[in-house]
Amino acid sequence: MGINDSQFNYYYSLKSLSSIIPPILMATLAHNRLSVKNFLIGLSLICAIGQGLFAIGISKADQQFCLVGRFFIGLSDALTVMQQTIMCLWFPSSQLPYAFGLMLFLVKAVRTTNDNFAPMFYNQIGLQSYFWLGFCICLFSTFCSYILAQLHESVISGSSSIEVK
Repeated sequence: MGINDSQFNYYYSLKSLSSIIPPILMATLAHNRLSVKNFLIGLSLICAIGQGLFAIGISKADQQFCLVGRFFIGLSDALTVMQQTIMCLWFPSSQLPYAFGLMLFLVKAVRTTNDNFAPMFYNQIGLQSYFWLGFCICLFSTFCSYILAQLHESVISGSSSIEVK
């Protein structure tokens, strides 16, 4: 896209800026006002929209689209809060350390795999297709979030000791 270092840093800064406050606000809203299910699906959609906007920006060489996409992706960082909320509701406190440890291991394994395979995909399919592949992965992730939300709803409705919307 022909951007300089300063413009490149905008992408990181905008994503970071949009992920500072929303996780705290969204966690409170999800627990008190809206359901975890709705937030989980909504944040997954926000992530997919952000990746889609970023891919459009890359395809059109339009930095504004890319910046808006990064902002949306930053908003979706609250998905981590939703994951942890669901884990806290599903597992008794004695099993939480194991559950969180397993989740951390999986995150590290996926990140390592991505770091090793991403350059191969990029070299094979090019920059535009690489980001469109990321958009497809986000859509698949949104579908998985929908399934998780349905599972969560059935687990919560089957439990009488937990009061969550």
